[in-house]
Amino acid sequence: MMGNARLEESRRYLNEEWSGKKKERLYKQTVLNLNLVEAYQQQDADRYNELYDRADRSIKRNKLFGAEKLFLEHQYKQAIDFLEGYRVRTAYDKVIRSYLLGQCYDNLGDRKNAEDCMQYVLEYGNTMPCKAKAEEWFKHDRVLLCVLTIHMMCRALRRYWRG
Repeated sequence: MMGNARLEESRRYLNEEWSGKKKERLYKQTVLNLNLVEAYQQQDADRYNELYDRADRSIKRNKLFGAEKLFLEHQYKQAIDFLEGYRVRTAYDKVIRSYLLGQCYDNLGDRKNAEDCMQYVLEYGNTMPCKAKAEEWFKHDRVLLCVLTIHMMCRALRRYWRG
């Protein structure tokens, strides 16, 4: 559920339907994971950093959480270096890694690499939330390109008519 951004449903399940003991490590890690996902989606760097700093090794071993932390701190170059050196074990993590790389490249103005990363997310993201975000990124990119093209055409026409 968390992977598909159904955070409210996930939280409700944890609070109302969890069958294990809530003092156990698995429950606490699941709650922390949910809180990290929520803080990242809300782009709340302070909350994310606080949660990440409290996390145990099992959370910190997942390099994607560290990359998200760097991204929220606007340390895009460091996040790219971090992610490019990270060899993922699952296809799911590879899609997330590509999406994060795409966001970082985009924020640094490297459209070509951003596009390559987002294209990978589109091809392999299936039902992941980041696939929908990559689709939005491409739509926004196309709209921006159209606006710039129209602007350049108008300028050229003005110059043409002025002689």
